[in-house]
Amino acid sequence: DCYEEIENMPKVIELCNQALAAEPENAEYLSKRATAKFYTHDLEGAKADYEATMKADTDYGFFCYYRLGWIEEIMGNYDLALEHFDKSIALNEDDPYTHMMKGCLLKDHMNKPEEAKECFLKCIELENGGIEEGTCRQYAYVGLGNREKAIEVMDSIIAAVPDDAGIYYDAACVYCRLGEVEKALEYLQLCFKKGYRKNTAHSSG
Repeated sequence: DCYEEIENMPKVIELCNQALAAEPENAEYLSKRATAKFYTHDLEGAKADYEATMKADTDYGFFCYYRLGWIEEIMGNYDLALEHFDKSIALNEDDPYTHMMKGCLLKDHMNKPEEAKECFLKCIELENGGIEEGTCRQYAYVGLGNREKAIEVMDSIIAAVPDDAGIYYDAACVYCRLGEVEKALEYLQLCFKKGYRKNTAHSSG
């Protein structure tokens, strides 16, 4: 957990391997290793571990299907990605991230703007509370073409959690999707300065 917190994913994998040698069907260890593999771009390894996680404990299903959808999108398998996102939503329809990711997939890769719009609106509806760390509705506003609202939400998140390196990575992604490359690069530099270490591959970012 400590190495995961400081984003040292190779060390997370090493320690999960040791733990799984003793408890090979422990869903928590499998899930942690899957996520660490995802962030080190071992996508096939991550897929295998997420599938094993669900077999070990079905309670992990919605998150695993969400991550499997993300992986298949990165790999260009869009129909399979959509299938996984739909399975994730069927298990937990109240998760805004999955609706947002499905919307990006439909808009960016499957030429289904109306269905994408429904997903983005659902994401915003589910995140109708205050600003909190981890919100994703700024991406939904980007998907809807509402530049001003996307920046407003992103600025509010930064103000709320100014020391979180991942928030600046999100800002870089948002500005990149808005076509503001110089601004995106500024935030990317900031996220590295603040300690961001994850090697994220996001086809919609």
